[in-house]
Amino acid sequence: MSTETNSRWPGFSDEEALAWSRVLIHHSPEPQRAMLKALMNDTNNEGRAVRSQSWIRTATAAREDGFTPELYRSLFETLRAIKARNHPAHPANRKITHASHIPGIPYESELWAGYPKRVFEEDFNLEDAAEVTLLLADPKFPKRE
Repeated sequence: MSTETNSRWPGFSDEEALAWSRVLIHHSPEPQRAMLKALMNDTNNEGRAVRSQSWIRTATAAREDGFTPELYRSLFETLRAIKARNHPAHPANRKITHASHIPGIPYESELWAGYPKRVFEEDFNLEDAAEVTLLLADPKFPKRE
């Protein structure tokens, strides 16, 4: 974390805020209209972080758990290869949808807090770290039929 902070993203430098914003445009914690998402993407492409309270909360929680923007992006890309039906804890099972909106998947600190440690300290590859994290969490989530 940088000591210089951004007033639009408290606790984040401009660079950190933009990095998180560029990740969260693709892995938003809430559903958003496509037109709004396009405008948000334009803001990112202009080199400015999107000021979204849910994104700031998500980035703050994920960073406190040890995530970098790159690791967060990698986690969600890795999750695409893991079948949600095999894991009740898989976040795709809790995707938030709304008519005419692009779905969102909330970040769940209680689920993912151990993931960065598995990757950075225990030398798990990304997919194995995600699988182990899901397996450990599966008993806490209701099984889908």
